[in-house]
Amino acid sequence: MIGLYDDDKIIFRDDGDGTLPETTEKWKILIVDDEQEVHQMTKLVLNNFVYDNKPLEFLSAYSGAEADRLITENPDIAVILLDIVMEDDHSGLNVTKFIREELKNNLVRIILRTGQPGQMPKQQVIVQYDINGYMEKGSLTSGDFKMSLLLALKTYRDIVALNDNKTQIEKAGVENTKTSSQLTTLLASIKDMISIKDISGGFVLVNNAFREFIGLGEEEIIGKTYENFFPPAFAKKERESDREVLETLTSVQIEQVLSGSEGNVYLETIKNPIYTKTGEVFGCVAVSRDITERKLNERRLQEINEQLNMEIERRQRVEKTILSSLKEKEILLKEVHHRVKNNLQIISSLLYLQSINLKNVNPQEVLSESHSRIRSMALVHEKLYKSGNLATIDFGQYIRELASDILYSFGVPGGRITLNMKCASILLDVETSIPCGLIVNELVSNAVKYAFPGNTRGAIHISLDETPGGMLRLVIGDTGVGVPKDVDIFNSDSLGLKLVNNLVKQIKGTLELTGSGGTEFMITFQKTAMNKEQSAEEESENGQQG
Repeated sequence: MIGLYDDDKIIFRDDGDGTLPETTEKWKILIVDDEQEVHQMTKLVLNNFVYDNKPLEFLSAYSGAEADRLITENPDIAVILLDIVMEDDHSGLNVTKFIREELKNNLVRIILRTGQPGQMPKQQVIVQYDINGYMEKGSLTSGDFKMSLLLALKTYRDIVALNDNKTQIEKAGVENTKTSSQLTTLLASIKDMISIKDISGGFVLVNNAFREFIGLGEEEIIGKTYENFFPPAFAKKERESDREVLETLTSVQIEQVLSGSEGNVYLETIKNPIYTKTGEVFGCVAVSRDITERKLNERRLQEINEQLNMEIERRQRVEKTILSSLKEKEILLKEVHHRVKNNLQIISSLLYLQSINLKNVNPQEVLSESHSRIRSMALVHEKLYKSGNLATIDFGQYIRELASDILYSFGVPGGRITLNMKCASILLDVETSIPCGLIVNELVSNAVKYAFPGNTRGAIHISLDETPGGMLRLVIGDTGVGVPKDVDIFNSDSLGLKLVNNLVKQIKGTLELTGSGGTEFMITFQKTAMNKEQSAEEESENGQQG
């Protein structure tokens, strides 16, 4: 089986620096057209075109007679781009006859170009004249034009290879199409798989590379067809490409894949018509090469590109996650600053209210009360931190811990005051938890200080639940001496009651004094007490203060 080799290279340097390979060998391209613009545009399109490490050398003819002279003087011209209509309507066709019939030059590839396709139809020209391509001016893209030239040069190179070493390769003969020993020797040295088939598709000649690929001797191949060696689908495509060569009398290039036990083998084949000595179409010659390694490299590159794209997408996702995390932390940091600022403002307000009520008050008691209030606020943030939820806390659990801390801070002996708590687990946001915590702190502290004078025993009961209407209900009461009848809880001089009333208003709640015997306060409020107007107002005030 043949391997991929590197002598078949085409280079388009349209976007490069224009540097061509250093070589004295060039492909001669003859442009025959009576319009100067066609010559200029052709050279512009094919500028820096390099095939098989050889650049192009352009020759120009502006008439059929001038074309005859140039091809006579330059028999090594590889491709002729030939206009049909010049001095007369058949100038180009006359040049073709001169080349093929008088000069007997069957090597040069002739591509007819016409701006009047209706005057000389493609099928008629291909059938009557030995040309190798036909195109309409202006109908092809630059890429199509270059590809047509590439195929023509590949064909020219392969045909010239058969004529090297001064060995005139005999065209397939009429008698069983036996070729000369010189052709056999030459074909044996070529690494490409070469085969010649007659018009019916039977093999009449194959080289060593082809025989090695098939794995059979020459006598087992000659006279057989594709169907004898290849799978049906493969053989069908080969038949169809042979038919195209014989019908159009032009070069055809195809790619095929063969599946075997060792994997897939990819083949690239170029086919051209072949003639008898009398000029009749005998069949076609095929030059095939193994491009498996090239295909595997292309697949590896594709896989690498896919992996790179996946890695890029993964990194983009990671970057997006990091940016999102940074954004969340930025928002969280702003929220922390906001809360700290609000809490400091609350503490400042509490200290100010405490300061204007310092008449005949024990300083140690004032500090103790301030400490208790600040502790109730700090406990909210402690609950937020420990819960892992920075938005809400379990306020029922908070009340139970806060009430126990208050009794402990006042040094109440065990058993003298009993705490009876029935608090549901209800989640509150920090904006509601802070004022509610201060309310609990004030009412429980007042009960401890005033409800049980001397060593009187009693109980403090606290409950938190949700009403059928969706409101929250907080009840704090005791079994102590009760509130004096002359005390108005809504207009009291007591700093504690003033705070409770202000805090109830802040959470948009209502305060009631209920029960008979002892004291019982009931606060009813919504889960989210601060309305949008109040929040906006606070944000505006914070911004001005900041």
